Amino acid sequence: MNYLNSLDVIVIENKLSEYNKLAEKVNKKAHRLGLSPIYGLENAYGYGRSLSVWLIERVYQVQDVNPSLVYDQRKSAPMMQKNDEYDAYCVATVLINQLHTA
Repeated sequence: MNYLNSLDVIVIENKLSEYNKLAEKVNKKAHRLGLSPIYGLENAYGYGRSLSVWLIERVYQVQDVNPSLVYDQRKSAPMMQKNDEYDAYCVATVLINQLHTA
């Protein structure tokens, strides 16, 4: 499965000045598709904390995604991969599969 064909990759630095750039790109894509974005953050209490706070303050929907579930998703592939794009895919997959429990 070539997951990169289905992902738009947005790369930002983890700093306050970059968060608006992320939100603008996500909002544009969501608007084109007629969707409301949900941000799934694997590490909302560590490195992702400042981004999650920033998003919540601007009334975006944010879900903390359990790292154990992401790890299990990553392990379920025939050949385990470890890179940012594949991690994002795994976080998104877990988020989608868990939306009914949020």
